[in-house]
Formats: sequence, C-alpha cells, structure tokens
Amino acid sequence: MVVPDLGDAVIEVVSDLTEMLIALVDETLESELPSVLADGFGLEALDRIWVLLKPTQERTAPRLFAPEWRAEYLRLSVVELHAADLATMGEAIRALGAGLLTGDPQITGALVDFSDAAPPAAVAGTTPADIIASFARLHGLLDLAWTTMPNASTSSSIRPAPPRSSSWIPRRRPHT
Repeated sequence: MVVPDLGDAVIEVVSDLTEMLIALVDETLESELPSVLADGFGLEALDRIWVLLKPTQERTAPRLFAPEWRAEYLRLSVVELHAADLATMGEAIRALGAGLLTGDPQITGALVDFSDAAPPAAVAGTTPADIIASFARLHGLLDLAWTTMPNASTSSSIRPAPPRSSSWIPRRRPHT
C-alpha cells in the first residue's frame, strides 16, 4: 500500500489508539469486553502495524517542493501491511465504537477519561465520538482495497465512455 507522510497527524492518532487499547486490556479472565480489547489482540496488531508505518512518518527525508516553492509535495512510501493485522485493528475500533454506542461502562469510562485528560494529541473539547472517528479515519487510510480496474470503486451505473471508432470521424470529400 502507498502511505503518505502526514507527519504528526498519524503519529498522534496511533499513540492515542495505543493508550486507549492499553487502558482496556483486562488481566481478569471474566471480562465483559470483546476479546480483541480485553486480551490485547488489537494492541498487538497495532504494534506490528506501527513498526512498519513509523519509518514512513518521520521527517528524515528531504522535503520536495513544487516549482517556485509554492507547495510541498507529500512524500509517499510503499508499505506492505498484513491483512490480518488491519482486520484486527478494525475489529478493535469497531468494538470501541459499539461500546460507546451501547453505553458499555468500561469503554465509555475509558473514552471519557481519555478525552478529559486532554493528552497532547487531543484538543480541548474532544468528545469520545470524535476520538473514535479519528481512529476509524486512520483505519480507513490504511485499509484501502487494491484493485486492477481503475473504475472498480465507482458504481455500476457510471460507465466509461465507449472508445471512439474511426467511423465516428467525419470524412472530407475530395475537391473536384
């Protein structure tokens, strides 16, 4: 997959998600939380993803500018992330969102505590729903489906124009 260098934005969201997953790992055997949260499977998957992703987000490469220094181009990196790790990370984020929607006391409490603590990545007034949305955006950025068809992501009702045949081009009559 191709990952843009977004600098601190990705680093902050990953560190927030890591803190959230650490807070929800439950050492007891009788946890009410989904196993992806309580057993730390989501945290392990995120750690494996971060090992591959972190070098792409560090500002050690030269900066690329457009002509006349008008804008900075984003540095792109190719990274191969494991589908199972992305699926586990997505499952953990879905479990957090479902826990917030259903009012699970452990998940809601952790999210409220996290938003109230206002870590450096969080801004004042961040709600638990905003935190979950930032996690989901990160997962969406990383979990883009590969396709060999350029129009595979468009709906079936939108079709490319058929190729023009040579019969469409009007012919000039020779002058007599």
